[in-house]
Amino acid sequence: MCWKTGVAILQIAGESEKQARAFLGKFAGMDERRLIAIIQHIAENPKADPKAFIAKAMQSQPSKGKQADDWFATTLAELDGDPIREKAVKGERL
Repeated sequence: MCWKTGVAILQIAGESEKQARAFLGKFAGMDERRLIAIIQHIAENPKADPKAFIAKAMQSQPSKGKQADDWFATTLAELDGDPIREKAVKGERL
């Protein structure tokens, strides 16, 4: 299901099915769970350039001492460019 969604998102953005599958396959081999979360995020929060968003989110790494889940939520908020959501994810006062 998520694979189909990812392919569909990339096709809407102008990629061929073959290009979309190859692109997603490259990242699925790195961390499939993270890729699925990113695709779900994009499905709920459409992006002008989903391919660039996926690439950037997949390549970012947590800093030392950060919990992986907290780091990932913060990363998505930062990539979205949403300062209010970013503060909420970080637990800061709005």
